[in-house]
Amino acid sequence: GVVYRAFDKVSQTEVALKVIHPHRINDRETQRLKQEGLVARNLRHKNIVAVYDINESNGQSFITMEMLAGESLREFHRKRQQQGKEISFQTASCIIWQILEGLKVAHENGVVHRDLKPENIMIVKEASGELGIRILDFGIARVLSSDSKPEGAMGTRAYMAPEQITNPSLAQPSADLYAVSMIYY
Repeated sequence: GVVYRAFDKVSQTEVALKVIHPHRINDRETQRLKQEGLVARNLRHKNIVAVYDINESNGQSFITMEMLAGESLREFHRKRQQQGKEISFQTASCIIWQILEGLKVAHENGVVHRDLKPENIMIVKEASGELGIRILDFGIARVLSSDSKPEGAMGTRAYMAPEQITNPSLAQPSADLYAVSMIYY
């Protein structure tokens, strides 16, 4: 997908507008975008990006969600490395704790993310000045109560649990916990 900064005229606020990349528009990708919106829209937690709407305009499906000012965990880590700084155990633990808090809500709602990686974790500055995180991109999430069959091994291999690679229909919340342990490492 491609994400744009947009202005919602109804709510009078900035939002993030996610659409399918123009070169990748097809029925499968459109369905995946809609599924992402439907799954994430029902997950409400301070550590999960808020999805507001799933809609279509001129044949282009889109999702609107909360606009975040921050950087991905990957970028946060890269900048620290370039500055010759390590991420303290306390900071890393705080980030992981917040990821786990968001995942707890997803798992309680029967959702397995299946693509947790540093690029799908956004670090934002909270009003309190503390670091906050948001879990992004539920595009290949699995809804445990769904009868739909997984399309095969999907996700980012470096963060995928073995069972997610060999038998995607077995991907349970433990697969997300495996990914979190890889992120923490």
